[in-house]
Amino acid sequence: LGASPQDPANAFDSHIIFAAMQPTTVGGKERVYYMGGNGPHSGARNSSFALATLRKDGYAALSGSGTVTTVAVLCLGKHLTVTVDFDEVAPSSAVSLRVGVKSSATLGMTNAIPISKNGTDVTVRFKGGVDFSKLVGKMIAIEMRLQSARVYTIGWSP
Repeated sequence: LGASPQDPANAFDSHIIFAAMQPTTVGGKERVYYMGGNGPHSGARNSSFALATLRKDGYAALSGSGTVTTVAVLCLGKHLTVTVDFDEVAPSSAVSLRVGVKSSATLGMTNAIPISKNGTDVTVRFKGGVDFSKLVGKMIAIEMRLQSARVYTIGWSP
């Protein structure tokens, strides 16, 4: 949400934004209705009603290239899922996401099958078809190696 990139100083929402209480989902897209104003909160301004649309789970992301390790999290399912997008300007050979368990031979990043297409709740897969069944109920650190990627969510599925 925020000012228009074409004319940020004079955009209808350049100074204030009041979001609706909660987003709504319509046709697989998240909708956020909000009011925007082009002047200071306590001064003269014009206010307008607006709509911002986002992909499902697209509110905030870890973005860029590099390796990240989470704090220990409780494994709650047989499969780990991710919501991820890749930079459109990067060549397809230069984008990927690998996800695994830190210091694990079978579920580590070296055994992870790279993800290279945008997706919501994509199941993380490993060579040999191994999954997280033996780790359910245990605390694990998840490691992610991003190449021109934006990771929005990670989660568990049965």
